[in-house]
Amino acid sequence: LNERLLSKYDLSIDKLSQERNHSSFGETNAGFNYSPDLNNNIQGPERIVLPEIDFDKDQIEDYGQVDETFDNKESFQTGFNTTDTDSHSNGENTLTTLGDKISNWREIVKEQKFTHGLMKPLRARAFENELEKHLALQLVGLVHQDFDELDKWHLRVWRDPAAKTYSIEGDQRYDELQKPTILSSPYFEAMKALMPLIFHAYSKRFEVYTVLKMLKCSEQDLIKNREKLSWGSGFLAEIGLDVYSGQFVARGYEVYSISGLGSNMFFDLKKNSLYLDQDFYRSKPLTWASYGILSQIISTKMKYYPFLALNSKKYIMPLVKKILNHYEAQSVKKSFFEKRRQETKLDKVLNSKKMEGFSQHLNVLKKLDHRRVNSLKLSMRFHVYQSILADNLDVVGLVEHLASLDLFGENKNVSYSEVLSSSRLIAPLIEFAMTLKF
Repeated sequence: LNERLLSKYDLSIDKLSQERNHSSFGETNAGFNYSPDLNNNIQGPERIVLPEIDFDKDQIEDYGQVDETFDNKESFQTGFNTTDTDSHSNGENTLTTLGDKISNWREIVKEQKFTHGLMKPLRARAFENELEKHLALQLVGLVHQDFDELDKWHLRVWRDPAAKTYSIEGDQRYDELQKPTILSSPYFEAMKALMPLIFHAYSKRFEVYTVLKMLKCSEQDLIKNREKLSWGSGFLAEIGLDVYSGQFVARGYEVYSISGLGSNMFFDLKKNSLYLDQDFYRSKPLTWASYGILSQIISTKMKYYPFLALNSKKYIMPLVKKILNHYEAQSVKKSFFEKRRQETKLDKVLNSKKMEGFSQHLNVLKKLDHRRVNSLKLSMRFHVYQSILADNLDVVGLVEHLASLDLFGENKNVSYSEVLSSSRLIAPLIEFAMTLKF
């Protein structure tokens, strides 16, 4: 599996630049990006490297919201056979074959080998580790589209959060070296150094002002009509987030519900406050809200937000250009006119003490383009979902969130190929799930 993951995903920027043939939303819509190995001396057992995905959606990202779903039109380069699972011929993967080696369930998922009626005997099968069985049932259930049988499993955390009787501390379940390789690259270091400038340049996009703009209301109206939600009770407890109550309260995270936001979630970075419309999400599978909230908060904890919420072409690259122009102007003899030019706010920040040492990233920034920015964004988002999956072990719920599906309701007959194509993150997350340790 390790070798297969390496060979499947380890693509170079040069190669992808030559093969630019998959755009989801027009020419280039920023988003989850491929993560080419830009730091070849970083070695690890399962270095998952993702293909490029362009995905910025201006209509969403202009409001500073991290877009977590991808209605891509072209198949994700995973190595999976994405033909309809109904067309798979019955192979020799019977329960007996599975019983010979418990790990055979992984082969069924990897190869999408359909065996009619497999889920019921698989659910009755004794596993050495119940959490491995928990994952096996979810992944085989996805391949076989047998959500009715899957929902009989007693750890049905995708609909009953109280069934989550296991630890949500997933750090020990995977190796940190499994995170995308670009997060160990000079490009990532440059982006981390850029974060204060991003927030300085676009701070209003990450404050409550944005919610006011979306709802077309005054701040007084917002304060009057919003409802503060408790981490330990009510809606947040109903969707299973009460288990995070202690750590989120300690970090000062707050959640407010306000009518009119629909499916949108917005994070006020200045006040550590998240806004959503609980009435909208009460009508959807609980996984949509729970993993939407978690992905927003974890991206802030990992310091990936607000970078994740900005369109690369519209915001990130213009800012990089201004920064490069600033340092270029410092290196050449200024004309009389330039000497008299008033110093901009960005100039003042770049000349401040807190930005000392930033110039070491200039050579990397000069090589940066929106595709490499997208690469970083993809890798960051994948890293966020790795963490969520390792903690919660809810593959099915995460798939529902990413794909905006109700797999136990109106979408229970969706084919596995449709599931994979509904979000370009699903296939690599499924492969990641099969590497988790218990």
